[in-house]
Amino acid sequence: MVSCCSPMRPEAILTLGQPEIIPIVVEQQQAPVNDVSIELLARVICAECKGCSSSERLAIAHVALNRSARPSWWGSGLEDVLTKPSQFATHESPLCRDTLPDRKDGKPWSRGWVHRHRDIMSEIRFEALMAIEGEKPDTTGGAVYFHARRLGNIWNHLEEVAVPASWQHRFFREQG
Repeated sequence: MVSCCSPMRPEAILTLGQPEIIPIVVEQQQAPVNDVSIELLARVICAECKGCSSSERLAIAHVALNRSARPSWWGSGLEDVLTKPSQFATHESPLCRDTLPDRKDGKPWSRGWVHRHRDIMSEIRFEALMAIEGEKPDTTGGAVYFHARRLGNIWNHLEEVAVPASWQHRFFREQG
């Protein structure tokens, strides 16, 4: 007789008394990732670069993670870094939630737009989780700053990190 739910020795099954309990050793799992951190990071990624490539969105995620790993004026810990005023595009953007905000013309969103929005937000949440869990490497070389490429070279005191020219953002790390 085989038990589907708990391992027992055959002789324990045949006895009329209490079956002997055999301890099951379970590998200790890594602590679960904080859902609030995932959601905040996903909303920041969305607000900063929703229309960018996956690799560029991951680079934005890594800037936040790099900051959280090096507490400074920008805060300590991921949630603190992500919510620090004037550092990232707001995580409270109505376009970075599961439901789209009302359209200005009062018309409803088409089902196609609603599904596409949910798909993009799902991709972004997945990227945020992969970055937090270390599943995707930091391609920014430890960058802790970025800005839109269209702004030009505004941070001469920082070392620019080489990224694809097609990206909409430039990435920087502190020199030295």
